[in-house]
Amino acid sequence: MKKITKNRPSREEFRTRMEYARKDIASKIDNMVYSTGSYLPSESTLAEQYSLSKGSLKKILGQMEAQGIVSKLKGKGIIIGRALSNGTPTQKANIAILIPTWHKIEELHQEHGETPAERINMSLCILEEHFAQEGFSSQLLNFNQRKIEDIDSIINLMLEDNTQAIVVIRDDSSFSVELCKKAAHKGIACLAVNSFGSYCPMRSNVSCDNYSVGRIAVHYLSELGHKSMLCLGSDRDINWENDRIAGFKDTCASLKIDDTCSVFKASLDVSKITDDSWVEIGRLGAVEALKRKIITAIFCINDAVAAGAFETLRSHGVKIQEEISIIGCDNDYSYRNLELSTISLNTWKAAKTAAETILNKITQKQILWPMDLKICPSLIARSTTHIRM
Repeated sequence: MKKITKNRPSREEFRTRMEYARKDIASKIDNMVYSTGSYLPSESTLAEQYSLSKGSLKKILGQMEAQGIVSKLKGKGIIIGRALSNGTPTQKANIAILIPTWHKIEELHQEHGETPAERINMSLCILEEHFAQEGFSSQLLNFNQRKIEDIDSIINLMLEDNTQAIVVIRDDSSFSVELCKKAAHKGIACLAVNSFGSYCPMRSNVSCDNYSVGRIAVHYLSELGHKSMLCLGSDRDINWENDRIAGFKDTCASLKIDDTCSVFKASLDVSKITDDSWVEIGRLGAVEALKRKIITAIFCINDAVAAGAFETLRSHGVKIQEEISIIGCDNDYSYRNLELSTISLNTWKAAKTAAETILNKITQKQILWPMDLKICPSLIARSTTHIRM
């Protein structure tokens, strides 16, 4: 009798299956089907899914573990990313803090406001303090001059230093996004604080709720009796600015005053918007407000724009507060002499939340990740807004 044997895949077909399984698992990790900190399906399930033996599947996972993409925890399974055997960091664990530029600030002016450099510095101080309290060391990284091709070697150095996390402060560069993406694949938890530009699906975000900035401004001005408002901004299609404008427009609509409220987006022929550019936008917007005559309040998307509007309206003899109210955003110390009503982004609260969140991730690897946390801004009423008589 002729012996019946099972159809076995050829060596070439077997290699193809192995390669497909490896690439497919890696792709699902890349696309967050399997997110960092979560567990892969069991080896038996994966072996059946890819029509491979458990031995072949173990070989694939072993290679991925050697690359730092996954880790095998005894009695628990295969976790995405690098993990310590006991699930907790050692006292020597390091947290890298990435900033776009380093400005040494001699003193903070929290009572009167903050400059952009001070917001970075404040976030840095709060993060370092929280990490030290929990027994973690922190390392300041400034990668302005680095290139994307340097990332692999940088991550290798981080792994050697037992870096467990990267916190990015106000840095939306392609470098920081790519760094976080690759670091996350190695099991390093990544989080951004107040980075409103490039989106990175591999890292968590803690940021001010910019949409609420516009909502708070409209509600406040409306409570003062203003029904004819103008929002001043740029035409640059900037994420955080768009959110503030959207909050303004939607709230005007909900209060049924959108027919007397509008947005003016100034256009400047410059390659990059600086503080002076924002001030110029305020000047142009103030001229527009004067043309419309019915405007009694102006919401500026930041304090620099508010400063430009303030200066121009006053030069035209307009009484700020009595005739036109102005409110900005950012609580920028640079314009403290104007006593601008403004909306604070609560930098300290965002940094504190970021520190607590990343520490929870390091010590409790099973928490949901990545996550998007929004910090509610706060109104600061000063002398440039007044009740509409």
